[in-house]
Amino acid sequence: MFGAGITSDVFGVLWATTIQREIPERALSRISSYDRFGAALLSPQGHTLRTAAEASSTAAVSSDVEHPVGEETAG
Repeated sequence: MFGAGITSDVFGVLWATTIQREIPERALSRISSYDRFGAALLSPQGHTLRTAAEASSTAAVSSDVEHPVGEETAG
């Protein structure tokens, strides 16, 4: 979690700096609003994908615990 927070903060600073440096001042407000709208629009999909990824990784870990590598399973 800590690493994800640091990574998110670094990305946020770099993104905001790039937007401010590369977008003309007359268009900065409009581009920033589109950026925030897109982030808000895609947030539920991101949470859904994260939940699915966590569920699949938890299932993979639990199956490894039930059948450790090197041990034969009956059947």
